[in-house]
Amino acid sequence: NPKSLNDEIILSLLIDKKGDAWLGTESNGINYLNSKGKQLGHVNRHSYLASPLLNDDVRDFSLDKQNRLWVSTARGIYLFFNEGFIKAESLYPGLSVLQKAFITKVLFDNDDIWISTLGLGIIRFNIATNKLTQFWPRNKNALSTQYNSVVKYGQKVIFSSRGYGLAVYDETSNSLQPYLAQFKNMPAHTIDLLV
Repeated sequence: NPKSLNDEIILSLLIDKKGDAWLGTESNGINYLNSKGKQLGHVNRHSYLASPLLNDDVRDFSLDKQNRLWVSTARGIYLFFNEGFIKAESLYPGLSVLQKAFITKVLFDNDDIWISTLGLGIIRFNIATNKLTQFWPRNKNALSTQYNSVVKYGQKVIFSSRGYGLAVYDETSNSLQPYLAQFKNMPAHTIDLLV
């Protein structure tokens, strides 16, 4: 129905610089509301057949410095521009480790892209150097593999995890450390962060 949302579960919302609304759904892709014409569109794996969005579980939207829309899905990251979707690793081959990863959030911080995942921990990718750092237990630089969100708070990059509460990036040790550990009874599971 072109006059209603195509899913009952909205997981993400972004209002872009033109005032258009992008709504990510759990199982039916993206709903797009044009602010000027007040037209509602639906984008899913059956749209843009030449360069489709291949996963309809849309967790997050982010805009980079070039005003490109990054779409986090349960099976990788896509960029939307030139009227179609491309996988992030097409532009940034260093991100190929995320090809089928469950991406929950993307944060742009100068030349760094911070990416939270369910299963691969946190990824820090530097656009200028193409250097990728993975923060997870196998590398002994994080406690969890499951992260729901990442935000910038002042000069700190903070992460919400499943099972280990909040974490903060520590530049000295190049690792994620417990955040607010001085407080007792902090929740072990944090879903989202708003700053």
